[in-house]
Amino acid sequence: MQQFLPAATMFLLTAFFATLLFLPITKFPQKSPLVRFYWVGFWLFMVAIWTVAGGMNTLMLFEFNSYRFAEAVLFSTTLCFILFVMFGWFRLSALAVMTTAKKVKSKL
Repeated sequence: MQQFLPAATMFLLTAFFATLLFLPITKFPQKSPLVRFYWVGFWLFMVAIWTVAGGMNTLMLFEFNSYRFAEAVLFSTTLCFILFVMFGWFRLSALAVMTTAKKVKSKL
């Protein structure tokens, strides 16, 4: 019972900050559907990473042996986040280059 208070505190902090990470999605809506997709995806991945990391630490405070599984989930979520951001950056950069090229071509 003595580890209940730290674990409950960790759980509440994880839930609180994961909820705060939803604020940029709702407070700063994007007009372009493509940008909105990557904006929402970015913040949802941040919520997922925060939640997995906080859940892993909460379970550790409760002395559950879930370290290997939680570490694997955290690693895979982080890797997917990196790939998502890189793909989105390349796609949005390519869209910007194509739009600029079309504008320059139309002026010539």
